[in-house]
Amino acid sequence: MALFNELGLQEEVCYDLAVAGMLHDLGKVRLNFYMNEKVEDEILAVDETRYMRMHPSIGYAILADYDYNQTVLDAVLYHHEHYDGTGFPDRLHSDSIPLGARILAIAVDYDELQMGLILPQAITAEYALLYIRENKGQRYDPDLVSLMVRVVDAEQKRIREVALGSSQLKPG
Repeated sequence: MALFNELGLQEEVCYDLAVAGMLHDLGKVRLNFYMNEKVEDEILAVDETRYMRMHPSIGYAILADYDYNQTVLDAVLYHHEHYDGTGFPDRLHSDSIPLGARILAIAVDYDELQMGLILPQAITAEYALLYIRENKGQRYDPDLVSLMVRVVDAEQKRIREVALGSSQLKPG
């Protein structure tokens, strides 16, 4: 939410982007059903990437059937577009990618990097932020990355974690 506040987004847009964040991979549900139904000896390795790249469009279609607003729909559809134009589904670039999708791309990848869903293993929040910084201008909007770095740094300064041994704990 701190990033949303820094961008000065209206409360309704913040809500819409939170909804999009929860539903961004909805299209994978339908794809997973299809892939689980395939014949065991059928080889889809070549087509698997092509099928997985369809999930934003499928998610968009599902949500459009339920009359979600355009902010949610655009964020779901375009969250895999890359700032340099190498993403999918439409190879949009820079500011032609809706703001919500550019925000969602950073937020989703930040979480998924820490869960081990992008790289072969999970990484810490610090390394996830480094990964995002290293990919600004290519995968991510450089202005949004700079803003996220400032927000995360400010948040880390505000909240200091201190490791305590059990002997240091006191009631209350």
